[in-house]
Amino acid sequence: MGCVVVVAALLVGWQYEQAIRFFGKLGTRFAKPLARVPVIGRRLVRRLPGQLDRLSSETFVENRVALQAFLLTLVMYGLLSARLFFIAQALRLDIPWYLLAMGIAVTQLALVFSVTPGSLGFLEGGWAAVLGLAGLTLDQFTTFVIGRRAFVLVFTLIGTLLAFVWIRESPAHLFRAVMDASRKRSEGRSQLEKGSLTEDEPGNAEPGS
Repeated sequence: MGCVVVVAALLVGWQYEQAIRFFGKLGTRFAKPLARVPVIGRRLVRRLPGQLDRLSSETFVENRVALQAFLLTLVMYGLLSARLFFIAQALRLDIPWYLLAMGIAVTQLALVFSVTPGSLGFLEGGWAAVLGLAGLTLDQFTTFVIGRRAFVLVFTLIGTLLAFVWIRESPAHLFRAVMDASRKRSEGRSQLEKGSLTEDEPGNAEPGS
């Protein structure tokens, strides 16, 4: 929450660009110790300072746009917290809403480092840290993470079916249409290449040229 307040103060005070430059310069100073990291350390040291210097010297987003994005992000996190709260209520779990809001921030940080499909394991690890520190039991944690995964899976399946009903095409027909379009495009490209090669042949030159 403290980080949110700091970021909000920077954005409201129209200091987004200055903050980005500050963090870029700070990261450049602390990039040298990364050379000691095995395997990838030297590569990071070669590339990271240049990227951080570019971050500190160039402006990517205007302050007004950054403020709008920040406010929209707060709304998004609020909706995600409400969704998780209703899931917990449906599973008859007494989990405070503020704990779920804090858990979203932690799990989003875990998603940055996830390498598994659907962030399987990393997402659960983030929730284990938050709910475990809050004193919830293993049964409550297991029920919550499984129920959340089931909700996301069912919602995705229903949304996919509704999408196919909306466009009035079956998945198999759409897949065939995509494959046919890709095949026609590759055939047209090969024909153009053959035509250009034929025009370049000496025997095809016009008489008198």
